[in-house]
Amino acid sequence: MGEGPRAVAVRLLGGVSVTGPAGPARLVGARQRTIVAALALRVGTVVARTRLIDAVWGDDPPPTADKTLNSHIARLRQALAAAGLPDALTTQAPGYVLRLAPGDVDARRFEDEVRLARATAGTDPARAARHLRESLALWTGAPLEDAEPVDWLAAEVARLDELRLAATEDRWALEPSPNVAELEFLAAAHPFRERLWELLMVALYRAGRQGDALAAYLRARDVLADQLGVEPGTRLRRQHAAILAGGEPEPLHDIPEPDDAGAEEPEEDPVTLPQPLTTLVGRDSAVGAVVATVRGRRLVTLVGPAGCGKTRLAIAAAGELGPARFVDLSVVSERLPEAIAAALSLADDGSTDAYHRLVRFLTGAAPPLLVLDNCEHVSEECAELLARLLPACANLRVLATSRQPLRLRGEAVHPVAPLGAADAARLFVDLVRDHTGADVPAEHLDLVHDLCRNLDGLPLAIELAAARATALSVPEIAARLSDRFSLLRNTQRDPHARRHHHTLAAALDWSYDLIDDAQRRLLRTVSVFVGSWRLDAAEALDGDALDLLTELVDRSLVAVDRRDGETRYRLLETVKAYASNRLTDAEAAAARRRHAAHYLAVAEEAASNLRDGHQQSWLARLAADYPNMQAAMRWLLKDGDGTEDLRLATALAQYCKFSGRYREGRRWLALALERRPDAPEELRLQALIEASALAMLDCEYPTSLRLAHEALELTGPDRAEFARLLVLLASVQRETGQYDQAIACVERALVYYRVMDEQPGVARALHTGAFAAWVGGDLDTANRYLAECLPKVRALGDHEAIAATLLNMGATAFYAGDTERARRLFDDALERYQLIGFDEGVGWVRNMLGLVDLRGGRDESARAHLVSSLGVHRRLGDRWRTASVLEALAEALRRTGSSRVAAVLLGAAGAVRAAIGAPVPAVERTDWERTYSALQAELGEDELLAAITEGHDRELDGILASDPTIDRSLTTTSAQP
Repeated sequence: MGEGPRAVAVRLLGGVSVTGPAGPARLVGARQRTIVAALALRVGTVVARTRLIDAVWGDDPPPTADKTLNSHIARLRQALAAAGLPDALTTQAPGYVLRLAPGDVDARRFEDEVRLARATAGTDPARAARHLRESLALWTGAPLEDAEPVDWLAAEVARLDELRLAATEDRWALEPSPNVAELEFLAAAHPFRERLWELLMVALYRAGRQGDALAAYLRARDVLADQLGVEPGTRLRRQHAAILAGGEPEPLHDIPEPDDAGAEEPEEDPVTLPQPLTTLVGRDSAVGAVVATVRGRRLVTLVGPAGCGKTRLAIAAAGELGPARFVDLSVVSERLPEAIAAALSLADDGSTDAYHRLVRFLTGAAPPLLVLDNCEHVSEECAELLARLLPACANLRVLATSRQPLRLRGEAVHPVAPLGAADAARLFVDLVRDHTGADVPAEHLDLVHDLCRNLDGLPLAIELAAARATALSVPEIAARLSDRFSLLRNTQRDPHARRHHHTLAAALDWSYDLIDDAQRRLLRTVSVFVGSWRLDAAEALDGDALDLLTELVDRSLVAVDRRDGETRYRLLETVKAYASNRLTDAEAAAARRRHAAHYLAVAEEAASNLRDGHQQSWLARLAADYPNMQAAMRWLLKDGDGTEDLRLATALAQYCKFSGRYREGRRWLALALERRPDAPEELRLQALIEASALAMLDCEYPTSLRLAHEALELTGPDRAEFARLLVLLASVQRETGQYDQAIACVERALVYYRVMDEQPGVARALHTGAFAAWVGGDLDTANRYLAECLPKVRALGDHEAIAATLLNMGATAFYAGDTERARRLFDDALERYQLIGFDEGVGWVRNMLGLVDLRGGRDESARAHLVSSLGVHRRLGDRWRTASVLEALAEALRRTGSSRVAAVLLGAAGAVRAAIGAPVPAVERTDWERTYSALQAELGEDELLAAITEGHDRELDGILASDPTIDRSLTTTSAQP
């Protein structure tokens, strides 16, 4: 310490930052900072990719998590290289290593220095105090404060905060002249920490303020009594007595002498904690967080669903906290004091009752930590007993496990989540090895992750599934999960296994039997939801949902997700399957009918808002609700009556456009239109328009035209729908190379929209006209349309339309030769598209940025943009844009030495264009010809034609996999199903 600024410094004790020899690294976004934190906390050791994914996204990573992690790692490497640390982040199976010295990370330096200070406190207090001062000076704010707020990070923050507070206490215990003002502040901020009150009292007394010191004791006593219902501890009372008598307080850095007077010893020395036979997996940070919480609070309850591993976590934490006594309450049937006294082997000598025997045993300076396991079925009795014991036993600490909080004053509830994906898979693999003596075959590891995800990461379920590996393969176990309650039974001879852990069904029966009829009814009813749901959705199924959900959440039967200010609820798959099995046919029919009606109303409201430009809030809402929308759609198409199926398919078309679900939206509309031939004409008109628009986006141009003309028969030029169909026809004509016809359709649509004073329609037509004009090479017309369009979309507040207009303005600037202006406009558009989560727009901008970089000679950067764009357009199924990106990527590969693969890509693009009937856009034709001529000169005519033919004939996945310079992730990113 004290060596001055470091050339390399990773800061976690405040905002996350990295500084290298060349200056600070540019870290972009909370997720990138989370990755830095996860790597820095384990500096010098390998952090697996799966652990990083869990660290960034928690237990519910998006399907694109692996790919997005690649992007974050690549950008982080660039940022570190720019800071003068080109080799700091290296790949090492199965993940990554941050290759820096531990002393370069402030959190590691802090912990090392605190450890050194405590080791020297007894022999050299002044030196120890100096170490603590300098280590605490490393803190600049709340630890990891600008990283992603995920569960593991919260646990790490709690651990670091506890270390900081303990180090602060140690420092003031060692300083000859403590800072009274700071101790006043700390005692007020942490009123339940008796050591802070002790330090404050002694500091005041030594400053000649005996009266203030005694007043501080009275404040401490009042806080502890009012908030926790307890008296001050033995040591604090002794300091008070010394100060009251005007004597010398006890040394603050000495370990207090135990005071065992009056404590009762057990009749025999019982086993303090059960000794698990298997290793605890994936709970390192959770154990640390529980330990920190227990050190700061007197009653801590671990709360979580059946089989999530509360008991194992409690045993592990208790093992680090010192002497402990363990009491399993799952077998308790008699009165609680007698049961606990018997479990602690406290002799009944007939002179006192069980409660007073407990008080005698648990009274003293250092009584054992009392671990009460499985409190849920005796929660009221447990709360009543602890409400008496904790005030009577001043130094007693209790660690309880339960499926619901005890709801006792002063209780600290610590939720226990299921295991993350990587840790769950590791547990399963370890247990299979234990059962069979063999490793899970490598080809089954991906299936193991899916299986553990299906089991919700519940250790009990994973243990029961792994036990079946003696008779079944991993694929066979996975296939039988549809009947998980028959499969997941304890086949081991374990006389100590609890009754409610012998089968997964028994574990859930235990919880189900503890709730009342109304709560059971709601639990069965909400099993019709898919994924998560909001409170208003639950209330649509049951008007009493709020109170009942609160109870089910408290009892760990319903999980809560809070993100961006919104609360959503969900069932673990195991709980969902259990509740669904108990749902009667009549309950199911009524619930699904109400479920479909609710999501139809949400979809119709969402469609209106999306059309009006309110994409940012609604796209996120619909993404979360979409699994339920799908379920409602499937039910309506099968069992619905009336026209609700056609209404929902029509309403969802707007979201399908924004999310790239073109084919799913088309399929639903086609099925509903066929099913409802007699639907009202207005509804059929809207459905046909949406179906035509989705077919156009899916590059099925003949189908789009057929549906548009069918819709035209149901409307006339006096309606906005007529103009909307003209704009739709213009879009098809643009992509099929009929640029003059497209402009003509736009001009007709503008006439109708202006007569009707339909400003959103005017803006839409202007944008479509500009798009068709610049793609056709008419930049003047494009600019004329765009100049009128931009103020209109800004006035309308349509975020997607603003981004699209900026993108088109950037395109006209680019093709006019002003690449700097083009880049600024593209960057602005990209930020807006990312903000609303519109992938198609992001893919378009990446395409154009790739062209800008190609023109500027930045070939590698161009390739990266184009590869990213290609992945987006292939996933969405936008074959028209896929062909253009392939042609641009061919030029990028040609410039970096992959000429033959480039020629094959030209052929693949040609095959796509032939399949959809769309030529190379006029504005791109010159670039295409330039690439073709260059390849012809490099390869020769015969080899070029052979490569183009190969591109026509081969699957695109195989082509992309044939060149190592192309991101391999694209080889599995095919068009939508």
